[in-house]
Amino acid sequence: MTIKHVLVPLSSDVDTVSALGASFLIARQFNAHLDATFYKFPLGGPVSLDTVGDISVEVIRDRAEAEDDQAMAAQQLFKAGLEERRIAYHDAPLPATTPSAAWRVVSEAPFQGITRHGGAFDLIVVGRSKHDSARAPQDIIQAALFRTGRPVLVAPPDPPNTIGSTVLVGWNRSPQSVRAILAASPFLELAQKVVVFSVATGAKQGPPAAEIGKHLDWHRIRNEVVEVPPDYRPVGEQVLEAAEARGADLVVMGAYSHSRLKELLLGGVTQHVLENATLAVLMMR
Repeated sequence: MTIKHVLVPLSSDVDTVSALGASFLIARQFNAHLDATFYKFPLGGPVSLDTVGDISVEVIRDRAEAEDDQAMAAQQLFKAGLEERRIAYHDAPLPATTPSAAWRVVSEAPFQGITRHGGAFDLIVVGRSKHDSARAPQDIIQAALFRTGRPVLVAPPDPPNTIGSTVLVGWNRSPQSVRAILAASPFLELAQKVVVFSVATGAKQGPPAAEIGKHLDWHRIRNEVVEVPPDYRPVGEQVLEAAEARGADLVVMGAYSHSRLKELLLGGVTQHVLENATLAVLMMR
């Protein structure tokens, strides 16, 4: 299955330029439809008391107005991007021979909205944090990875010129890596160069990198297999270094092979890549 239906979750915590920049590129690359959805945190019904807990009604209203302003600003960027890239605006499943997009504003927390609707898309594109470009917003990335069963593409901080021209597959023998390769097949089939990169830690059972390379050969995806020994640096650092050395514009990898708790306590490949990648990263749980 190719990529035809893409969710782009936006919120007051998401860098709109990062999210839309990568999304527009994917729409044109696959003649896909983008559903750009701005999630506004719901405030509930009318408030009649002077205070709600320790937060005044005035503060709540100010926050709501600020979110309205941010949604309008994001929509303006969205419209300008459509015009610049000649992407049609419509919201019906027409024959996907050209890229298209639609805009929605939803009164729902991003985590809830993505959980409820993310499974109905081929791909979820997550922008960087508006407050810290080194990170994806944690509520959005966790919902997308753990609650949807869909691949997640984490956009780079700056809009890229290409995504998937040179792809580095971070292979660690895990089922998550297998699912990531399957999810990334539309990119791999179009790539000019594919590198299967593995750090031979011996930590997991599963096919070695050479067998994955041969598997891709059967699908007529030419590739180079690179396996290196551990060198006492974090594996995520080695993956990103290898991607940079080969001029990759997309990393493909499984997400959270260990439990989230273990990754948070001890650090892990997923967390390192999410916090340090300056290129697009496609992940699958």
